[in-house]
Amino acid sequence: MLLGVRPELEKCYHFTQLAVELNELESGVAPTDSRLRPDQRLLEQGKTAESDRVKVLLEQKQRTVRAEREKAAESLGRGE
Repeated sequence: MLLGVRPELEKCYHFTQLAVELNELESGVAPTDSRLRPDQRLLEQGKTAESDRVKVLLEQKQRTVRAEREKAAESLGRGE
């Protein structure tokens, strides 16, 4: 065990206490802050399979929103 590293941090990919604390949630952060991503939270809890599933769902949602935005921009560009 490294000096200053709590034993329970072993579950967090052997990160130091500082590294773990840097990723702790804070109030008042931007809604786009990656610390708020549910897949990140699940990964930190060691729930890798569930984290992967949630990440895929989030990425699909992002692709859908982007496609809709691009379609709307094309419609505006053609004067429809």
